[in-house]
Amino acid sequence: FTLAHEIAHYLLHRQIIIEEGEWSENVLLRSGQPLNVEYEANRLASDLIIPTDLLKQVIAEYSEPITCEVIDELASRFGVSSAAMEIKLQLS
Repeated sequence: FTLAHEIAHYLLHRQIIIEEGEWSENVLLRSGQPLNVEYEANRLASDLIIPTDLLKQVIAEYSEPITCEVIDELASRFGVSSAAMEIKLQLS
C-alpha cells in the first residue's frame, strides 16, 4: 500500500512538486493541502491494489458485520495489510 500511495502522490500531485522545485519528504505538506492530498493518494492507492468491484463481491459473502477479524481476513484474501484494507473500506 505504501508504494502505491507514494506513486499516487506522484501521479496526482506532481504539479505541486514541480512548483516547489524539489522533492522532499514534506513538499506536499508545505503545499497547504495535506488533508486533500493524503485522501486522494489513499483513494488511488486503495483502488489500485484492492479493486472495488471485487471487494464488493467478496464482502457479499459475509453475513456478519465487518469486524476487525473480518478486516484481517479480507486483508489476507487480497494480500494487503489490515491497515490498507481498513482505509479501502472507509473510502468505499
